[in-house]
Amino acid sequence: MKLKVILPMLLAGIGFNAIAMDMQQQMLEMTINQMKAQGSFVTLAELSDIDISTLEQGYRDSFTTCFNEEAFMQDEDHDKMNQCLMNEITTNISLSKAKFQSWVDTIKSDEDDEEVMTPMDIWFAEMDSINEKIFELEDKQQLSAAETKQLQQLKEKKLESLAKRPGVSRKEIAAITVELESLRSNN
Repeated sequence: MKLKVILPMLLAGIGFNAIAMDMQQQMLEMTINQMKAQGSFVTLAELSDIDISTLEQGYRDSFTTCFNEEAFMQDEDHDKMNQCLMNEITTNISLSKAKFQSWVDTIKSDEDDEEVMTPMDIWFAEMDSINEKIFELEDKQQLSAAETKQLQQLKEKKLESLAKRPGVSRKEIAAITVELESLRSNN
């Protein structure tokens, strides 16, 4: 009788634990992929002279450790999770907390100064800028020789930018595909 009650409970607990672990792994992969997409590892590598793969592995190990701390995952206080991550990351990449915090502050300051844009956002902004300049010149009644030359250069730049679009689209699609495949492979 006890076996009939205990065994299903035990199996349900194992099943729930497996689902929770899978969700943690997906959350880890999503976080790492977002950091890659936002260029966080590149920026940290530039600031620190630490290899990108070392930084990524340090973050991966840190997230895994902190996500596995059941108390942190159940606690509503995010400060404890942040403290765990700060301790683990600085340990995993062999860095002082003060130095690491200064890098994080630099990155946050840069992010506050400029909105994070995807490659397509950047391409569209460039095209908007070129088109505005072209329209401004075309709206004039008469163009000077310098303005005519500038208009021709802008039109050439627009054509060059249009030629870049498929590559920009492919890069963005590839990044999204990698993220989706990562999530799919974890399921």
